[in-house]
Amino acid sequence: MKGLELAKKYYLICAKEILEKDFSDIFDYLAIALIGSGSECYGFDDELSQDHDYEPGFCIFLPDEDIVDNNRAFDLERAYNKLPKEFEGYKRNLFNPAGLKRHGVFR
Repeated sequence: MKGLELAKKYYLICAKEILEKDFSDIFDYLAIALIGSGSECYGFDDELSQDHDYEPGFCIFLPDEDIVDNNRAFDLERAYNKLPKEFEGYKRNLFNPAGLKRHGVFR
């Protein structure tokens, strides 16, 4: 399975309903995507590239604080961190080297 497909399935099955229900007040302001420099973000990944940076996950982008305040952003971050740690036989990497995160909530 390609990384883009994994990210989309993970979002649709594990997160979309939660975001629509628990964050209905800000849902229309959220941008959901998979971005980065890895081959899985461009659709160029294959079985060999699954040995690194391949995991279920996606990015949630927020607008400025005047639209989505920091309290709601924190709530959203907590909800993202509660999503399943394994999906379709793939595990989420809970370690972020040098404080860099690839998935989750970004402003």
